[in-house]
Amino acid sequence: MLLIDQHRRVRSVTDREIRAPFVRERLWDDPARARALFGDRTTDAGCLQALAEEVTRCGGTVPSSLTCPDALIDVALRAMAYGTIVVASLLPDAMAVAFDEDRPFEWYEPSMVRFAGPVIVESVASAC
Repeated sequence: MLLIDQHRRVRSVTDREIRAPFVRERLWDDPARARALFGDRTTDAGCLQALAEEVTRCGGTVPSSLTCPDALIDVALRAMAYGTIVVASLLPDAMAVAFDEDRPFEWYEPSMVRFAGPVIVESVASAC
């Protein structure tokens, strides 16, 4: 999974490594949204490394030239749009999570907020 933290840094992680509530981004069949999230990061070495790790983890081939990362980004964006690579964003520490059934146009739904384990749920519940 590609995880975007509060500082917009991107890491390649597994669900169990995440120590805070997160939301899976809706990128399925939406290459434009995936490009909007990652298209401006062509010079971010950490992001390019995370993309390469996820492409490899999913059984893909990483283009050999990281000095011109357009091919890597294109491969990763296609994998994101087809759901092969999952993208998630951490919820900010100072954010209040609320769900309003009368506002169905909002992007996130209650079922989208994820907790990697019971310790994370307990920590968030006690903070609330």
